[in-house]
Amino acid sequence: MSGTLRHSEDRSAASLSGTFVQKEDKRAASTSGTLINSEDRSVASMGGTLKHSEDRRAASMSGTLKHREDRSAASMSGTLKHSEDRSAASMSGTLKHSEDRSASSMSGTLKHSEDRSVSSMRGTSKHSEDRIAASMRGTLKHSDHRSAASLSGTLKHTEDRSAASMSGILKHSEGRSAASMSGTLKHREDRSAASMRGTSKHSEDRSAASMGGTLKHSEDRRAASMCGTLKHCEDRRVASMSGTLKHSEDRRAASMSGTLKHSEDRSAASMSGTLNHSEDRSAASMSGTLKHSEDRSAASMGGTLMHSE
Repeated sequence: MSGTLRHSEDRSAASLSGTFVQKEDKRAASTSGTLINSEDRSVASMGGTLKHSEDRRAASMSGTLKHREDRSAASMSGTLKHSEDRSAASMSGTLKHSEDRSASSMSGTLKHSEDRSVSSMRGTSKHSEDRIAASMRGTLKHSDHRSAASLSGTLKHTEDRSAASMSGILKHSEGRSAASMSGTLKHREDRSAASMRGTSKHSEDRSAASMGGTLKHSEDRRAASMCGTLKHCEDRRVASMSGTLKHSEDRRAASMSGTLKHSEDRSAASMSGTLNHSEDRSAASMSGTLKHSEDRSAASMGGTLMHSE
């Protein structure tokens, strides 16, 4: 992402450039610009970016998102279509979210991987369903378990019993730690520290990541390096990209020149525009927005989305 990502240690990352309101258990949040996420059984409505209802809701907004949590798809005029369990949503501007084992790629907004992923976006939001943090340049306050975070610009997220303070974007302390940064994010997950001069460095278990631009995340015992946005290696792999994000979930690497490449289990996705996601053992290629193959399929499209359930 260009200046913002926020990563939450277990299964989330949220980044957005506008507002974000998150309520963790059974709430609905409304915002006028960016994202509204309700984690368990709520619907959020906003006038600009996203509406997410986690369990069995649908959200409608004017230009951003419509989300249905369980097995539905939402269609919107320019933003998002989300189906929670085995669906992918494609939009031309805002978000693509797949709840179970998918990643959404969009041109400017979000990339989300539900389980152990990082989302990178240039514009709007990144949402991870379970233990997430949202980063924005404007509003968010998120208290996940027993903490509250306040910030003067972006986000402060305390995941379990910690507080993070920052002057720019995000500070996230995952277990019992605090991270301070003057630019974007500093996250210490278990026993590691990350240092960066641009956006974030996250070391999840015992690793450190260094980057010159946005984020470097090493989930278990690895480090990722990138020159542009994000590099995330989830288990034992490294992903390299020159544009936005590369995420390899289990034992693969994804390369892309534009936005995101996510391979969920043992696949790699390549695309020239937004996203290629292969959920189980498939790869999807597309030239425009998103390609999602949920179980063992591949979808190809030239414009918005192709989803094979």
